[in-house]
Amino acid sequence: MITTMRNLKSLLLAILFITTLSKANDFIHTTPAMNKIKLDTILSGSHKSAIKYFDFDNNNSLLSVSRDNVKMWDISNQELLNEFNNDKDYIKAEFSKDMNFIYLLSQKKFSIYDRYTFKELSSIALRDSKSFVVSTDNSRLFLFDYGTLFVYDLNNKKILYKLDSYGNDIILSLDNKYFTILDYSDLVVYKSDNGVLINKIKMGDSNPMQASFISNNELFILFNNQAIAIYNFKTNEKIYSNLFEKYFQEYIVLNDNKLLFEYRDLDYINFYDMKQKESIKLIQLSDKDIGKNGLKLSDNKKILAVGFSNGNLKLYDTSKIIDTNLTVTQPIGKVIDDNKTITPPLPVKKIVQNTSKPTFKIVASRIEGIVPFQVTFSIIPKDIPSIDSYYINLAGSEKMSKGEPPMSFKHTFTEVGKFKVFVALKGIDGEIIENEVMIDAKEETFSDFMKTYK
Repeated sequence: MITTMRNLKSLLLAILFITTLSKANDFIHTTPAMNKIKLDTILSGSHKSAIKYFDFDNNNSLLSVSRDNVKMWDISNQELLNEFNNDKDYIKAEFSKDMNFIYLLSQKKFSIYDRYTFKELSSIALRDSKSFVVSTDNSRLFLFDYGTLFVYDLNNKKILYKLDSYGNDIILSLDNKYFTILDYSDLVVYKSDNGVLINKIKMGDSNPMQASFISNNELFILFNNQAIAIYNFKTNEKIYSNLFEKYFQEYIVLNDNKLLFEYRDLDYINFYDMKQKESIKLIQLSDKDIGKNGLKLSDNKKILAVGFSNGNLKLYDTSKIIDTNLTVTQPIGKVIDDNKTITPPLPVKKIVQNTSKPTFKIVASRIEGIVPFQVTFSIIPKDIPSIDSYYINLAGSEKMSKGEPPMSFKHTFTEVGKFKVFVALKGIDGEIIENEVMIDAKEETFSDFMKTYK
């Protein structure tokens, strides 16, 4: 009888807990039984260790980051363009918004590289960094280092201000006017131009794991890897909340209030409607266990990059399942007009007549090295309507042929000297354009030997 009463008491407590949880979160999402969609694979690659970050550019390139190195991929030709491995413990890499630079962060160093020559232009020595973000106009750098957030003026190369914070990530608002820091159990929001605190959203016992701005008013927050909520960060109003059946850590919020996320240790991604609170599709993956920051969608929403803890990466074609016409994030809640809120502007289409001359770039994976070393050359055309023929002179070795040139080619330099790689393209209109790059092949010196030995 006593055992029966204990069992009954336990059952009543369990029912009470589930009922309370359901009321607090409105709904507990469970994955429906449905067939998994297989997307076409655009590119496959790998690192030696877990994928930690991705970034796309508009020139059809991808940066993938692991602890050991950063790789730059040519998506169209499914080819590795360059590899950064001069530092240790890489954390993050991004293209600048104008596509001219690459920002690279390791635990001890932040660097800016030329996107085409891969030369390091400037760097900042660090003690123990966690994350960075650069404003969309490339003027400000927000950089964590050893318990302090430094905000730099990149144009004038000076520190604007700094804040004491032991947070792990900085998130900029869509208009770049605010930023938030995940700081223990609170979400702290500051003005980005001067670092003035504008709000602190108390999370209580909840543990915010990740956050992202989805409009100029709203913050999407992932709690305890299992619950989500959307807050108006100026009024502290909770607009939306939901609880899921399993744990997940990686997600992408889409512009039409859809959500992509992966359940931990499962081989598929949920394509989820936040308003309807139901799964629309399940996307089959080739592996399980997506790494932290291992989901990234291209700006045109046609390519999904997925990085796994085993170091593998896959690029999937999402053009058939995601609406690529949406360009402005629509808020789930109402837009608060309090003279501080910036209402998202309507997109304005400008018709600009293209008067630029046809040209192309030769991008070398490296421009110097100790022999023997291999270089990958990529030809990146711009505004060339059609190519009739091409000519390549690779350190004295000539090749001429009809049709399009190879988008990339490799050469191993075994002799010491400075070598010119020359390319000429002839358009169907007869116009010839040319470009060249110099490669410095060096002999190993004693100091080089000692560096390698150490």
